[in-house]
Amino acid sequence: MKDYTWIAIIVSAVLISIAIIYSASVVSNSVLISGQVNSNQNLIATQNSNNNTANSKINPTKTNSGLNISLGSDYIGNSTAPNQVIEFADYQCVYCGLFYNESNQVIMNYVNSGKAVFAFRDFVLIGPDSLSAAEAARCAGDQGEYWQYHDYLYSHQGGENSGWASIPNLESFAVKLGLNSTLFNSCLENNKYKNAVLNDTQTGRNLGVQGTPTFFINGKMYVGVLTPSQLESILGS
Repeated sequence: MKDYTWIAIIVSAVLISIAIIYSASVVSNSVLISGQVNSNQNLIATQNSNNNTANSKINPTKTNSGLNISLGSDYIGNSTAPNQVIEFADYQCVYCGLFYNESNQVIMNYVNSGKAVFAFRDFVLIGPDSLSAAEAARCAGDQGEYWQYHDYLYSHQGGENSGWASIPNLESFAVKLGLNSTLFNSCLENNKYKNAVLNDTQTGRNLGVQGTPTFFINGKMYVGVLTPSQLESILGS
């Protein structure tokens, strides 16, 4: 009888130990998950508090009645088209990349039908590579490939300040697009368009731009990623 009693005691002790270990594991996982959620919430809050981006707003945040906003040097379509769409953006901005991937074709449909002119204005915001990327696109423009390079940057975009838009990478992109690398590299390395890019950025600030992407459509400001349906609502049929 005593043997059975000791066996019962040992079994009970083992079961209690297992229960304690399981409970500790559950608590540990709960703390870990809670920490991850809090970390994500803090990250989202930080991103939302930054001026890099802003939420999409179908209603204009500012009306610039009668204000003539220059298309700048880089636009596509007829400058006298009934709709004028000007985007201030940063090539490293992930939300600008999102707009390009989701809504660029809608813009091009309006441009190709003669209903809109689209201009891209540089707004350097995120880091040094943002300036280099903007300069690189303009250097490609010297060889008639501005929009091809612009599209390549957004379709091959990496993380912000991750080095994907470093000078060596930008020069390799030019090679992949078939540009004259000697001319392109000289343009980029000598900062031919640095002042032009910075002037665009200052123009944006003067207009009230604080984050990217920001659009001026027919004289009204829209902040954030505009969806295809929002664009169609603004531009009409």
